[in-house]
This record gives sequence, structure tokens and C-alpha cells, in this order.
Amino acid sequence: MTYSRIEHRKNQQPTGFFHSLVRGVKFGFTVIAVLLFIAFIFFISHFRLSKQFPIKNVHVYGMQHIRELDVKAVIQPLVSHGFFSVSVEKIRDRLLQEPWAADVLVQRQWPDELDLTIIEKVPTARWNSDTFLSDGGILFTPKGSVILTQSLPIFSGPDGQHILMLNYFNEMNRL
Repeated sequence: MTYSRIEHRKNQQPTGFFHSLVRGVKFGFTVIAVLLFIAFIFFISHFRLSKQFPIKNVHVYGMQHIRELDVKAVIQPLVSHGFFSVSVEKIRDRLLQEPWAADVLVQRQWPDELDLTIIEKVPTARWNSDTFLSDGGILFTPKGSVILTQSLPIFSGPDGQHILMLNYFNEMNRL
């Protein structure tokens, strides 16, 4: 009979606060170890992949007034990080700083390409002297001299009145 009692206690799980605490600490250390291992693998693979998959081709669509040299100067330092490390948000933000750029779409194309679609502002009129007024009511001053194939009306007025003049101009053209 004594033998069966010993056997019976052997199969029971110990309970109590201390045992629960030890199990919780073991589980916590296991989770932390797994997360550190995953972070280490990500860190190593991130640097290896960026060197193994460089961007070899950049295709630019929609450029009419923005110079190719300006686009190249903007993206050259940003695409040197490789396919997985290139920041499409940074490229987009930097290209949107170009005066002619209204919107920019940046897409990665597997395995080594980057596609840039640049939507340029459409000038509706000249504002005062060297500034253009876009069809969206945005004033912009392009770099260098600009040669346009269409003749544009010339608006003159105080600062901040360009939207009012554009609305009046559009209303007159509808008549």
C-alpha cells in the first residue's frame, strides 16, 4: 500500500505560488530568447540582402519639364541601399520637392528595378513674372528657364489672390 501512495504522488502536478512563479519566469525567458533570436536573424539578413539585391534599373515615367539630371541627383544616394532597404517614402518625398512635381508614385519591381511615375503640375497661367499658377491653384517657380509650347495668360495681383483670379479665369472660359 505504501508503494501505491508514492506512485500516486509522483503523477500529481505540484501546485502553489512559487511553482507558478517559476513557470512564468521560464516562459518569459523563452519568449525573450526567441524574440532576440528573430531580431538577430533579421538584422543579419537585412544587411546581407541589401548587398545581394542592388537596384540595377530605374524607370522614370511622365517627365516633361523635370530634368533627368535632377531626378538622378535625388534618387542616386537613396537607391544604393538595395532592393529591400530602399525607402520608397523618402524617394517620393524628395521628388515632390521638385517644383514641377504634383505627385509621385514609387514602386519596387522584383528583382532589381524601381519604377517612378511623376505627375507634373499643369501650368494654367503665369503669375506676376517668373511664377506659374497650376490648374490646381498652386503657385510654383521652376528652376532655370522654361520653354512652353502653349502661350499662357499672365496674371498680376497681390499675394494670396491667385486662387480668386484662377476661379474668375475658369468662370470666364466657361462662357
